[in-house]
This record gives sequence, C-alpha cells and structure tokens, in this order.
Amino acid sequence: MILVRSLHYFFLEDFGYLIGMTVWLAMLLAGLWSLVLYRQSTHDVPQRLRRANWLLSVWMGLATLTAVELYFALFYDTTDSFNRTKVSRKWYRLYADRQRRPLEIRPGAGIYYRDDHDFPKHPRGGRNRICFLGDSFTFGHGIRRIQDRFSNLVQAELDRRAPGRFEVTNLSDAGTDLFWVEGLLKELFQ
Repeated sequence: MILVRSLHYFFLEDFGYLIGMTVWLAMLLAGLWSLVLYRQSTHDVPQRLRRANWLLSVWMGLATLTAVELYFALFYDTTDSFNRTKVSRKWYRLYADRQRRPLEIRPGAGIYYRDDHDFPKHPRGGRNRICFLGDSFTFGHGIRRIQDRFSNLVQAELDRRAPGRFEVTNLSDAGTDLFWVEGLLKELFQ
C-alpha cells in the first residue's frame, strides 16, 4: 500500500525524480553488464583483473546506496520537525494535504485545517463545542489516520460516554505559532 501511494506521489508530484532514478538504474545495469564482460576478458592479466574487481566493488557500493535511496523514496513514510526532507514532504502530500479543509472566517479571509468533518458555524441542537487550536502537535504531525489524533480520540470517548452532547473540532495547522492561534481566536470570537 505504501509503495502504491509512493509511486502515485512520484508520478503526479515529482516526475523528474522518477525519470532520474530510472535513468540511474539503467546506467547501473549497463555498468554491471560492461564490468562483467570486462572481467571475463581479463582472466589472464592480473593487473586488469584487480582493476575489474575494484570497479565491481565500486559498483556494489553504488548499488547499495541506490537500494537505500529507493527504500527511503518508496517505502519509508514519516515526517520531520521542519518538513525539510523529501520523505516528509511526501508524507504531507499523501496524508495531511488530502485531509485539509477550507474555513472561511469572513469574505476573502480564512484558514485551512485538517479534520474529517466540516466546521459548523454554530453547534447543532444543544451540543457543547470543544475546539482544539494549536500548532503541529494539535494538527497531528506524523499521524497518518486522522482518527488516531488526540482531538479525534477525545471526540470518540465523549461520544461513547455522552452520545450527541459534544462536538469536537480541530482548527490547527502545522508550522503555526501562538500568535497565529491568538489571531484565529480573535477572528472567530469577535
């Protein structure tokens, strides 16, 4: 499943990487073929045989580094603190960006937030509203399934204990700070 999502990401978002890696893999295979043929032709000359073995060792090192690169590109899925790595940017594209929703605070001004339901302007039928505001921790930084995030776990527990009495919403965004939260509070409650 991770491989399929990774390939989907590379085809749609980072096609240049996919082309570059394909060319590199073709060069590695052509290099291996050439080195094997060269080594077979140098059995009688010890100096050439040593050179062929040394070149094959270099090739093995490059192949190992390529395998590590492919593991991180195709199978490894996580975030980092500042979203600087390709792996982290891929994670955001695959998980967080797909779950973002727009919230218009006033005409022409709004935010994006990550949640599995829309933010109702007014609580429905006598429900109490609990709203989580914050930065990447509240956002669920590194949590793939939105249902596993703290605010969603609170919603599930409240629904279990007091069905229909509470409405929990998460209006957080990764990379924000307390000034952003303060500004959002002022916008929402003025």
